[in-house]
Amino acid sequence: MAFTTTLFNHTTRLFMGQLVNLPNLKVMLLDSTAAFDPTNTTLEQVAGVGNAKEVSGSGWTAGGEPLANVVAATVGSDDGALNADEVRVRATAGDIGPAYALVIFDDLDANKAPLIYTDFGGALTAADGVDFLIPLSPFLTGTYTAP
Repeated sequence: MAFTTTLFNHTTRLFMGQLVNLPNLKVMLLDSTAAFDPTNTTLEQVAGVGNAKEVSGSGWTAGGEPLANVVAATVGSDDGALNADEVRVRATAGDIGPAYALVIFDDLDANKAPLIYTDFGGALTAADGVDFLIPLSPFLTGTYTAP
């Protein structure tokens, strides 16, 4: 399954203006009703009112999982990358999912600015007792094919 990662229209401006709070980034799983719209500027536009399109529970925290060790780095002479530790959450007392996409957002921003959207290209589920794993570095740099 191919994962496709896309930036929102305002993402580059927010990073260039140093308006992104790297220690406060979170990742939220989304259901099949979520759709990428590059003009979205608030988490509510992406995840719905009250995060109605969010997938959570069974170990996955409602409101999103925090990203750890987030770093923005220069790659080569004219490119950049955002890296973070993988997010690994064990499904407990039920499955995590199905999830169809994720959004990375700035939890400290007043609008919880969405920055990065990844479409999984289908449903992902972690069965009870299995880890839901997101290896963020490949997601943040383009297309990732799940094993």
